[in-house]
Amino acid sequence: INGKENGGFDVSEHYRPLVESLGAKFYSPNFLPPYDEFDVLTLIHVLEHLEQPPVMLAPGIKSLTNGGTVLVEVPNALSQPTDIYVLDHFHHFTSFTLERMLSRIQFEPIEPIAHLIKGELTGLFRHSRSPILDHPYDRLEFDPIEFSSHLSNIESQLIAIKRSEVPCLAYGAGLVGLLLNAYLGAQLLGFIDDNPSLIGSDIEGKPVFALDDLKIRDSFIVFSVPPASTERVKSKLQQKKLAYKAPFLPFPNGL
Repeated sequence: INGKENGGFDVSEHYRPLVESLGAKFYSPNFLPPYDEFDVLTLIHVLEHLEQPPVMLAPGIKSLTNGGTVLVEVPNALSQPTDIYVLDHFHHFTSFTLERMLSRIQFEPIEPIAHLIKGELTGLFRHSRSPILDHPYDRLEFDPIEFSSHLSNIESQLIAIKRSEVPCLAYGAGLVGLLLNAYLGAQLLGFIDDNPSLIGSDIEGKPVFALDDLKIRDSFIVFSVPPASTERVKSKLQQKKLAYKAPFLPFPNGL
């Protein structure tokens, strides 16, 4: 940011008090940021939520100086197949498709897309007032048929879990855990989670346990955590000799 001013933009007024308490200006559709004012725009887990990125990002793009920088972070669809099932994600990115989308709104990569956080894509782009040549379709990072097959395998595992009718618990009380609950119904007895603020509460009428406090033994555990956390959770369950199933594994060639 240019050192004179910094701010945040949101379609909701919910965060206005917090942003302004930090000494920053709060912008919204009714109070747009000034044109050609800022040197840096951050989009941390924003792009995947925008139905029409060029339209919805227009206020932020116009506020950037020519040559301004944008920092982008989004889920990597190749290593987090759970991203496909997130209902408010309109887009699912690989390194190539992230670069392609941003090129269409006049951003060019400053350096190659990085994998700084497991399961995430992080990119640094430069804004240009000049048109940027579109990327040709010659850099696909995966076989679409193979990717479709991988998703079908995930769904087949979920169908097999449901048909078994064996009681189970979801490890992870986030969105994927809620989707599992909606699919499995009464077969899902509850949730296991590492978040202290959730432990001891009820979600959708089902209890949330800490792993160490788990009393239910005649069941197995279904992973509903992002694939980036799978190995950590798997190690904990193996130490306790608990049965588990992990349907949401990364795409074989993913990063």
